[in-house]
Amino acid sequence: MVRIQKRILDGIEVLQYFITRQWIFYNKNIITLCKDITPLDQKIFPTMVYNVDEMEYFKHLVLGMRQYCMKEDLSTLPKARRRQKM
Repeated sequence: MVRIQKRILDGIEVLQYFITRQWIFYNKNIITLCKDITPLDQKIFPTMVYNVDEMEYFKHLVLGMRQYCMKEDLSTLPKARRRQKM
């Protein structure tokens, strides 16, 4: 149990800087692209992030945090899911 709590604390410490701040990215090139892109290209290459599936986004977010921040191999995911259901 102590090992699990330490891993959680380590994860929080790694992510604290990014979680506790507001991030705004302004990119003039993407704004110009959105204005100039044809309707057909808009269907193929969606540029508006307002239509993002939040559940799918957070699934990828958690997997990325697990893999890159916590340095856990994704092959251990099924075992972790089984353990979590107990």
